[in-house]
Amino acid sequence: MRYLREITFDDGKTIDAVIDIGKRKNLYIQIVEGQLIIKSPPKLDEAQMIGFVKSREDWIFKSVESSKAKPKRLQSFENGEEFTLLGRIVRLEYIYPEKYKKAYFDGVSLKVSVNRHSPDIDSIKRDCTQFINDFANSEIKESCTRLIQITKLCPKKITIKKNEKLLGKMFVKRGDLSELLSF
Repeated sequence: MRYLREITFDDGKTIDAVIDIGKRKNLYIQIVEGQLIIKSPPKLDEAQMIGFVKSREDWIFKSVESSKAKPKRLQSFENGEEFTLLGRIVRLEYIYPEKYKKAYFDGVSLKVSVNRHSPDIDSIKRDCTQFINDFANSEIKESCTRLIQITKLCPKKITIKKNEKLLGKMFVKRGDLSELLSF
């Protein structure tokens, strides 16, 4: 069972929390994209659960702030949506040309061709994803070339694999380079 509840701390601060009561032995709190999630076993009293959460107030608000600073991904692919591209905030902007144009970045916005009469979200997603992957690959090639010139080392091959690698306590898909790279 999942429900939303507002929690008020002793100092008057409030936060909305998603409470997930399910089959588990322990109580967990986590911050996902700025949202507090509390996972609780079914037999735990709500007062005990709230008491535990209140005892972690400093960690909760610190984690919420740091998660807001993390890169934003494209989610709805709507015109005007903001996301992070190589450490910069970028706005997705639809353009309505007479003929199809490939997606391009003008330094502020990612411009994507859209049919004026019937915008197709699947083609917008495809064009955005293709552009971001190509853009990240060109940035990697440029960075590698720069590092080769600086270090005078010449690798035979550079491979970027789409698999998961454990980085500390966080799993990152290496194929999603837009979150990993910042120059």
